[in-house]
Amino acid sequence: MTLVEDMRAALALERALMVERGNGLAQAFIVHQQQAKEFYPFSEWGQYTLRVRERRVVVSFEWFRTEFRGVRGHRRMIYHTVARGLGPRYPDKAFQHAPAWERQLIQEVENTLEQLRRRAELMLKIEQHLKEYERSCMKGDPLAIYDRPLREPKDDEDEEDNDNWANVPF
Repeated sequence: MTLVEDMRAALALERALMVERGNGLAQAFIVHQQQAKEFYPFSEWGQYTLRVRERRVVVSFEWFRTEFRGVRGHRRMIYHTVARGLGPRYPDKAFQHAPAWERQLIQEVENTLEQLRRRAELMLKIEQHLKEYERSCMKGDPLAIYDRPLREPKDDEDEEDNDNWANVPF
């Protein structure tokens, strides 16, 4: 594998781990909401939902506020996107419609999501730099190594089995 392929594979693995962590948080949040329904009246049930989205090179964590419209038995659920702003964290005022117990739970989840969003942003920058590196190599840079293997395979191993990073000379 080449340098760019190895880095992209590492980024894909990291993205998969972030999605798994985000989905775990979303599921835990739903479980807490379901448990809260046993202790609180209908008017204080949770209104917010967390969605984890994986795009080509980005993972995003978004909150939505649910609203029910219509008469009982024929209600429709409508999702309203919660505005995050420019930072890596949703502001407290974004959850002003939430009951106190849900607001506290959201803040706990947001503490972890803030770190994941920062990491996702760094990974996006790495991906952008990889593209820039590839473009410079396409222009014929003689020092570029993006299309060469990281090390020459030994006689008794195939190029596909060359995933041992301990033997990479730097």
